[in-house]
Amino acid sequence: AASRAASVRMEAQSSRWVDGEKKLKQKLQVLYDRQQQGKDLGVPVLTRFLGDDFPAFVTPDMDISVDEWRAQVKAKYEEMRKEEEEWQKEMAKLIEQRERDIGITTP
Repeated sequence: AASRAASVRMEAQSSRWVDGEKKLKQKLQVLYDRQQQGKDLGVPVLTRFLGDDFPAFVTPDMDISVDEWRAQVKAKYEEMRKEEEEWQKEMAKLIEQRERDIGITTP
């Protein structure tokens, strides 16, 4: 029972990454529906959520060109990569400190 309660609490918590992927799926559903009507076939699409204000795909009738969109995607992916590297460094420090605190390693 406690395990089930913990699972329910965990699933109820917001996760930036999971929430983002859900939003991306919603945006891509719009494209899917258009493609079912024969529209916007073969347009470039995102594979990761890059923000609420970032288009998940680009079509010829949009205010942004495919090249501009791709450049923005590339820049955002680079920003996310750097963010992930910083997160990994912080986690490594945290793990190292906890190991020292509980005596797994020596200083």
